[in-house]
Amino acid sequence: MTPPDFDALFTRAGVTGWLCAADVDTGHELGHGPDELLPTASMFKVPLLVEFCRQADAGLLDPATQVTVPAEGRIPGPTGIAAMLDDVTISLRDLAYLMIAVSDNTSADTLLDLIGCDAVNAMLDGLGLTRTRVVQGGRGRATRACGTTPGTGGRTSIPRTSPGSARSTRRTPTAARRARWSGCSS
Repeated sequence: MTPPDFDALFTRAGVTGWLCAADVDTGHELGHGPDELLPTASMFKVPLLVEFCRQADAGLLDPATQVTVPAEGRIPGPTGIAAMLDDVTISLRDLAYLMIAVSDNTSADTLLDLIGCDAVNAMLDGLGLTRTRVVQGGRGRATRACGTTPGTGGRTSIPRTSPGSARSTRRTPTAARRARWSGCSS
């Protein structure tokens, strides 16, 4: 079977696109730029959740620990903590839930400030995902660079990122597929 002309399809749709699909049973792959480094957007929350769970299981953090997220400085959004008007006191476990269930960026950034990019990236390296990096949180695309001391917030001003930027959280579609279907083995 001849693969579709993805360039023509994407051009007709007026978009730029990348794709990697694999048959789990046969391993047959179909791709268009499958090894290009791309920003992951909210997908950074998945490895953050994995590292949160690993640290909780290892006793490095207590998921029931309460933190207060101030009303000021939240990432705007229609759901999660961003939709609340007052300071919110919440457990780390509930932050993790909101981060995944409603893709709450404020919850994710609060956890990322605590856990740190270095810990998340070390976990990814341990799983053989050496080209997948978390270098900033949801707020970071416009206002915060990761790499600061966890828990300090590390507020700095940085320009918006592009897919090739050294500051963009990134992975390749091929790496994403391998992580999903190979059980994250190296």
